[in-house]
Amino acid sequence: MAALVDDPLSASAASQEAPIEFDIQGDVFHVQHIDTVQKVRQAVDQLLLSSSIAVDLEGVDLSRVGTISLIQIAPENSKSVYLFDITVLKEKAFNAGLFELLTKKTVMKVFFDVRGDCDALYHQYHFTPFPVVDCQIAMMSAPRRRESQYVSGLKKAFKFARTLPIGVKEQLEIVKEEGLRFFAPEFGGSKEAWDQRPLVRELLIYASVDVWYLNVIFKEYRRESGMTLDELQRMTSKRILRVIGSEEELKGPHMAERDF
Repeated sequence: MAALVDDPLSASAASQEAPIEFDIQGDVFHVQHIDTVQKVRQAVDQLLLSSSIAVDLEGVDLSRVGTISLIQIAPENSKSVYLFDITVLKEKAFNAGLFELLTKKTVMKVFFDVRGDCDALYHQYHFTPFPVVDCQIAMMSAPRRRESQYVSGLKKAFKFARTLPIGVKEQLEIVKEEGLRFFAPEFGGSKEAWDQRPLVRELLIYASVDVWYLNVIFKEYRRESGMTLDELQRMTSKRILRVIGSEEELKGPHMAERDF
């Protein structure tokens, strides 16, 4: 297993200025923490050149009533990850270009389980990203999972992905476990860790790996599903509309039930 650059398993706080680098099995990733309006504009200018980006959110009780702390974006075919700091910037991040990016018709957005993320964006910032495809729908639409009454989460999506080497999966587990120690109460962490500044590098890296590898597994699961992007986009849009119009809380066992 390759060592992480500036070992993310250390407990020191991450610099909020210099880009962070980390290594997963020889692949070096560059993480940019976007916490000023100028950085938002510069990052958005770069991301608007992409035809597809993976998107994920982190927050405290992330929902329509919780907080959005970070919006993570990884462009396709790049080793860069951009972490937009919503705790610091709030509406200014969207006004400086993030809204334009997340609604740009020429840039496809890839999520994994759009429900919580899009519900939070809609009820807190009054928009939903577009166009959007949900990797969870693609995964569960493959012939071997099509009849399942339940959906799998991102952890299982990584576990079952054939395109991810075993060494990568093992290192992802280490990174995720270290992150959980900071924000998961059952591991001794605090949910409010996502809103504390400066963010420790363990959380910055935790937030980065999911969204970058989402680009990788999406290609595999869409291919397995046999769905076109248009078909997947239509199913994703219906899923978003159902959830933002529902009064049902997006927590509990019912979230594991297939809803498409």
